Amino acid sequence: MSLTSTSLHGTAYRDRPPAPASPRSLFLPKEHGAYALILAPLLTAFCRGAPSWVGAGFAIATVAAFLAHEPALVLLAQRGARARRELGGAARRAFLVRATVAAAAGLAALARGDLPTRVSVAALAGLVALVGLFALRRHEKSDLGTLLLAVTAAAAGVPVALGNGWDVETALLTNAVFGVTGGVAMLTVRELIPKRRREAGLAAYLGFLVALVVGLVFVTQALDGAIAPYFAWALTPIALAACGLLVARPAPTHLRAVGWSLAAAQVATFLVLAFA
Repeated sequence: MSLTSTSLHGTAYRDRPPAPASPRSLFLPKEHGAYALILAPLLTAFCRGAPSWVGAGFAIATVAAFLAHEPALVLLAQRGARARRELGGAARRAFLVRATVAAAAGLAALARGDLPTRVSVAALAGLVALVGLFALRRHEKSDLGTLLLAVTAAAAGVPVALGNGWDVETALLTNAVFGVTGGVAMLTVRELIPKRRREAGLAAYLGFLVALVVGLVFVTQALDGAIAPYFAWALTPIALAACGLLVARPAPTHLRAVGWSLAAAQVATFLVLAFA
């Protein structure tokens, strides 16, 4: 999911002839928003917690799985038949190495994790399976697929946080914030792309509605003293950025600036959640 496209890995290899010696053969996400979605929850888990081998193992597994996603799409020909034909060998090697690292690090951390941590990993595995299903059916860039990517990226931070000694409630609330902000950011980008806006379905509107409801719940709970106020404050940057962009509606030629604006909002959310 990036913030300058409608998925974590937006640029299609079919747009330009692939060259094995080029940076494309590294199969790395090019959009800054992808890294913000994945890394913000992981970094927060280490900033507020006590770093541990369990947390580090889950973090390594998450990053490796994230990096394995792009070569997997090439192998599935979702970057074009030519990309699979010319880059298939390199993509296969990249996928196998990254998937192996993800599995090894994840299993090692899982073996040392406690019960709540293992439960969170099981829930995350279910989300990852859904992401894989959406990718196989080429629905990853749909409204629902976009929201699923944002929620999965945020949920990846829960095992890391629990592994680093967080209590369950704080871990869930923190990554719920990241799920909302990530989903709003990605839906905002879709709304600013004319083609995607015409394709918008019920999932997009429900996504914005759920984000609004969650935001209101967090604010009321913070005012009642049920949760720490910084959880509500952490939603403010993305709310301001999304509202401003949806009102201004910059031209599609300015999507890079839109991406940077939303990524900056994600960074601000990270700073609030990590250091407030």
